[in-house]
Amino acid sequence: MEGNKEEYIRVGTCLYKIAQQPLANGTCTLRRIPWSFGTIRQDYGKNNTPPIRKYDGFCTVPSHTDYHKEIGGFYNLYEPIDHIPSEGEFPDIMKLIRHIFGEQFELGMDYMQLLYAEATNITIGIRRAQYRQDYFLEFSQGGV
Repeated sequence: MEGNKEEYIRVGTCLYKIAQQPLANGTCTLRRIPWSFGTIRQDYGKNNTPPIRKYDGFCTVPSHTDYHKEIGGFYNLYEPIDHIPSEGEFPDIMKLIRHIFGEQFELGMDYMQLLYAEATNITIGIRRAQYRQDYFLEFSQGGV
């Protein structure tokens, strides 16, 4: 979304307003809110409607190295990560990965690299206690 300009999309026959929803921690998250064309006309007037991008449907195609919002006429629900990995020391993250993967630390490191580089080809299954999975998921999404 550019600045404060409102953005709308049509996916199939449904309209959505793209909005940044405020969160309790002071950040925002992208939301697609069902909207109606009547409401857009009320807000903008009958002859002054904003541009509405059109898509055939939704898809979920993860990629951290070659991300596209639109794929073959479909709206990609996957959102890109907002940081780029760089070389350096990261002792706290290493400690967390050791805690999560335990004796399978090397497998965990391989898994992390595959999550980033080959997001669409992940077929690795690692079973851990549910609290560890939840904590790791929250960590990987930037919530910790």
